[in-house]
Amino acid sequence: MSKGLWVIIVMGFLTITLLVVGMMMSLTQFQAGSPAVKFVKLAEQISHEFKLETVAAEVRLQPPPGALRVTYLTRVDTKFDITAQNAEMKKIAEFAIKNYQGNDRNWISDIQIQRSETHGSGCFQQTYVANFTLPNPYRGNRNNPDSPGAPMVSPRDK
Repeated sequence: MSKGLWVIIVMGFLTITLLVVGMMMSLTQFQAGSPAVKFVKLAEQISHEFKLETVAAEVRLQPPPGALRVTYLTRVDTKFDITAQNAEMKKIAEFAIKNYQGNDRNWISDIQIQRSETHGSGCFQQTYVANFTLPNPYRGNRNNPDSPGAPMVSPRDK
């Protein structure tokens, strides 16, 4: 074999090795506990529990007070029944805050749900959007002394 062919083979092997090492490092950082992992897990749990197509979850602490936002797309036809939509969104909000594993759960003031209902297909597809907000039942939890609503305790009494 010629020298040029060996150079191409070695450079290709080194490139593939560097790509694999870089991908392993980024995957390790993703699994290490970045906030994105918690949001992806929560969105997957909601999607699995309620059999929804697309779910996104995020926590925004700025501007204060913070909010847990869940956005989802469904093909369920509620026939524009607001009470049915609100009941579904309330169940999802309660499930989301109960299963959210972030350390900032007590700092979140509201759970904001945005529901998109799609009818039709192709060019005749229409999407209807509904919003729902539920106050966080865990805000200021007395069992967590670091939560914002907990009573002030002096370091001497701890």
